Amino acid sequence: MKEAYNADKNKSGQHITIIGCGWLGLPLALHLKEKGHRVTGTKRTEEGAESIRSLGIPCREFHISRPPESGQADDLFNADTVLINIPPGRKNLELQQFFQDIKSVIDRVKQSDVRQIIFISTTSVYGELTGKVTEATPSQPVTASGEVHHDIEQYIQQQLGERGVILRLAGLVGGDRHPVKYLAGRTGISQGEKPVNLIHRDDCVTAITAIIEKEIKGKVMLLCSPDHPSRADFYTWAASEMQLSPPQFERNGNDGKYIDGTSTINMLKLTLKYPSPYDMPLPENS
Repeated sequence: MKEAYNADKNKSGQHITIIGCGWLGLPLALHLKEKGHRVTGTKRTEEGAESIRSLGIPCREFHISRPPESGQADDLFNADTVLINIPPGRKNLELQQFFQDIKSVIDRVKQSDVRQIIFISTTSVYGELTGKVTEATPSQPVTASGEVHHDIEQYIQQQLGERGVILRLAGLVGGDRHPVKYLAGRTGISQGEKPVNLIHRDDCVTAITAIIEKEIKGKVMLLCSPDHPSRADFYTWAASEMQLSPPQFERNGNDGKYIDGTSTINMLKLTLKYPSPYDMPLPENS
């Protein structure tokens, strides 16, 4: 059986399980399929799984808070790569449960033959650090979400060693998702001089694909557009372009942090599709 699996794997590319086939996971699954890889996705409900299957991606119901009985999810972990791409809840109790749930998935992977596990993390692990922040900068989370991501990262490094890859993403943009939608019309917004740290979903998909295909292991990686305009300048411009009421910023906060993912971009030999937030398509104003 093992020989048959390996032979099939060599014919049809790598086998990748994406736990969390949502805003980022679904475009990634479709891209990987186009490149000849075998992809299995998960959704929290059977209805959600069926919606993914209708797009030609094998998908099964899998809720990390409700572990399947022994043997029922073996196919998800009979893969070359497992990518964990599930956002946590916002309440403290939800975050505590999220940590325990992700730990259980990591423990499951540890017992399997999976060669690479990629955890999608966040630059919120850097907290209120200022100046240039890189992959090598020690994390100093101050929010509950940042702390739980930091703890998961530590657990992956302790339990999986070289099999684990941590990818910290800056603020995510793409499709209908854009911060200006929530800032338009607001007044008295502090720290207008802080630098913007954004990355587009398309560039995330390209980067994750490169991590898989280059079989990167045992790394902490970082992805962010290399251009960092001030919050006041960029979001005022974006609101004007979308014909929204402009946000009003206080011109302070020039001691903010800017995320420098140059090392990751160079390692993966990426050419970002959107190297500046000004290049990123704005959502339609509906």
